[in-house]
Amino acid sequence: MPFIEVIFNLPLRNAFTYHIPDQFKLEISPGQRILVPFGKRELSGIVTKVSDTSSYHECKDIIDVLDERALVSSELLQLTKWISDYYLGFWGQSVQLALPRGLEYKTKRVIDLVKGYDPDEYQLTERQKFLYDIIAFEPGKSTTFYKTKFGSGSFYYLLNSLKNKGLLHIRDSEAVQPVRRLKKRFITVNESIDRDLKCFRNREELSEILQRWAGQKMLFSEFKKRTSYSQTKIKKIADHGLIVIQREEVDRNYVIEYQEEKRDIVLNTAQVQALTEIQNSMQANEFRVHLLHGITGSGKTQVYLEAIKSTIAVGKSAIVLIPEISLTPQTVRRFENYFPNQVAVFHSKMTLGERHDAWMKVYDRKYSIVVGPRSALFMPLNNIGIIVVDEEHDASYKQSGSVPRYHARDVAVYRAKINNAVVVLGSATPSLESYYNAQQKKYNLLELSKRIMDVKLPKVFVVDMKGLHKPKDRSKLFSLVLVDKIADRLAKKEQIILLQNRRGYSAFLQCTDCGYIAVCPNCEISLTYHSFNQQLQCHYCGYSTRNPGYCPKCQGENINYLGSGTQRIEKELRQLFPQVRLIRMDLDTTKQKGAHDRILKFFKEGEAEILLGTQMIAKGLDFANVTLVGVISADIGLTLPDYRASERVFQLLTQVAGRAGRSILKGEVVIQSYLYTHYAIQFARNHDYCGFYGEEIIYRKKLDYPPFVRMINIRISGPDLSDTIHNARRINKMLKQSSRGLYVITGPAPCPISKIKNMYRWQTIIKLNSQKDPSGKRSKEIILKCLAPHLRLEQKQLRIALDVDPVDMM
Repeated sequence: MPFIEVIFNLPLRNAFTYHIPDQFKLEISPGQRILVPFGKRELSGIVTKVSDTSSYHECKDIIDVLDERALVSSELLQLTKWISDYYLGFWGQSVQLALPRGLEYKTKRVIDLVKGYDPDEYQLTERQKFLYDIIAFEPGKSTTFYKTKFGSGSFYYLLNSLKNKGLLHIRDSEAVQPVRRLKKRFITVNESIDRDLKCFRNREELSEILQRWAGQKMLFSEFKKRTSYSQTKIKKIADHGLIVIQREEVDRNYVIEYQEEKRDIVLNTAQVQALTEIQNSMQANEFRVHLLHGITGSGKTQVYLEAIKSTIAVGKSAIVLIPEISLTPQTVRRFENYFPNQVAVFHSKMTLGERHDAWMKVYDRKYSIVVGPRSALFMPLNNIGIIVVDEEHDASYKQSGSVPRYHARDVAVYRAKINNAVVVLGSATPSLESYYNAQQKKYNLLELSKRIMDVKLPKVFVVDMKGLHKPKDRSKLFSLVLVDKIADRLAKKEQIILLQNRRGYSAFLQCTDCGYIAVCPNCEISLTYHSFNQQLQCHYCGYSTRNPGYCPKCQGENINYLGSGTQRIEKELRQLFPQVRLIRMDLDTTKQKGAHDRILKFFKEGEAEILLGTQMIAKGLDFANVTLVGVISADIGLTLPDYRASERVFQLLTQVAGRAGRSILKGEVVIQSYLYTHYAIQFARNHDYCGFYGEEIIYRKKLDYPPFVRMINIRISGPDLSDTIHNARRINKMLKQSSRGLYVITGPAPCPISKIKNMYRWQTIIKLNSQKDPSGKRSKEIILKCLAPHLRLEQKQLRIALDVDPVDMM
């Protein structure tokens, strides 16, 4: 079989054929990585097919085989191919989902000195000489290394000027793999000491150490720390045969500090009924999707645990998807309590090395359960029996920012189908699409309508902030109702969760004299003020500038800080309750590794009375001592120009309300709103999902939105506004002329946020005709044919993003 087909991590739709030299014929199979020539470069790719013939007369030979075994199974090759077809992506990019980051071979730009610097021959500026001296001190390092040493400034301009003068040579280093197995030095002390110690000072001390640790093995660093010996002395001890120094591979394990005791819970009647239906599907070895609709606190997680227990008992594996990294500590600890040494955790907050080692241990069949956000779905498990998608409604399951723009919930359904496995979609507030599928009998609906141990749902108070008259000395952000209830809980030594779904201090700053608003120069969005560093920051492109404290336009000093974020809420809380122990959980406080874990551990152990945060605290968390939940502003997101806005707000309010009163202590919820009569808020007040669904589904059908139609969002962006509009209209015209009645086009029109990172954005919405093209396959073929010339390679003047089943319309 001398020929193979290879795909690359590039926006290319076709596979490429290569010839296998004789020495490799017995080593290559689909799913292996190989190194091949590609134009003037050498690229690593994934083998998708091996055959003994080729339609091409001449094919290039491969350079090398990078893996002993296939890293991507035939199942994951099939899954990633489906992803690329359904979501209009590229197979070579989709297959990267099945590999941990850090395996790709990369070349580095290395700088060498060509000749010595002669001041009489070369007239260098001070900056040029400064850079040259840095390189001359440690030649042969990467450009990144020297840029870090040099600091900010015109690094590349100065580097090229030195190169042009003939002082430097820049080359590509040999391709290396960024992440490999970690090796550490270990010391083993010999059992007996039969050597003369006369050549050592402090012979008695050394003899005592060797006798005390005879036969023991420890890290080199630990031995060095315990003895205070230098590396030279330790090497001398080894040379005399008294100890053995060896390098050994070690695992980089992700450590979770959060602890939770195992709770043995007897399932109630509803839980047993739901579990029985799931187990029946597993015993029949049939693919089936179960939608587990259970109110908050109804014990969905216990059903997951028992279902997975049945799966593991018959030698199969399981995947548990969670929407937020903030849920990882509690979820992983809960599963580890039930399945010791069988659970692998996998998420983006782990280091590359930790992710690599976790992936390899799953690949080597050392774990049978994987827990994590959407990336965990592609772990190399074998013989999958069940996939759980917890909080299946959550928008974070959709990858929107990069290709492929897949939805993990729907991909989980397809992976289960390949394995004849069971899918359990769990939520207190299912997405309208999933609940509609259950109503249409496409999914099997399982209901948990009561909380476990007959715990009552919390009572919800909705406060109309428009009609609220507050004394001048009280907060403008907190109603008297919420302040009094916070004070009551603090007096009772109970805990409180407060939600404000906006980070920062203020959403925007406005001059009351001239109306000026600080706007990002790169995006059509106002700058958010962050009080901890006095910065105005754009949450889209990262641009930041110091808050001047006055209006840059009219020099006025009357500045209004409008739209409150978590930082401002924290400040006012500390003014209202000076002695309160408060911890804030948002993107600003969870950037460091392990931050989610530490915050939740801190709160669980009672080191803080109030947990304040954004939506990451709204779902999945379970703290027995939390009896009050407050929503500072329920209206955030409600008026966005997105057909899902009402659904998102209802889900968020219902989920966060469910954090209160999850034990014998009664819970209460206070929702503050200026739009308190909105049906999303009123149905959330009554924990009434079915009522909200009935109201919302009417609007969806009337306006022809999902789940009644499939949509594709085509976003065109470019640095020039007129060119972007011209290209959007030209592409729109091509699509209309080719539609054949298979789809309806709306647009083009500016995106709600019309400019991000200096790129103007226009979009066209396509609604597929479910009668003429039920699968959407013919429509997608037409769309790809129209857009093919623009999708082959990334263009600076025109970028096109195809989003199938879009979740974010902004």
